[in-house]
Amino acid sequence: MTSIIKGEMKDPVITFLLRCGRVPLGVSTNYLDDEESCNLAAIMEWRNPFK
Repeated sequence: MTSIIKGEMKDPVITFLLRCGRVPLGVSTNYLDDEESCNLAAIMEWRNPFK
């Protein structure tokens, strides 16, 4: 995910979430059965600016 944040790689979903103010917290293993993503998922947080 670091390479996506640095702009070295592109991921349409993660790039969109970063531009919307989401903050990456980590990676979840065995999140779903998906060979292309190696069963990984990005854990993203949106901090509520109104709180």
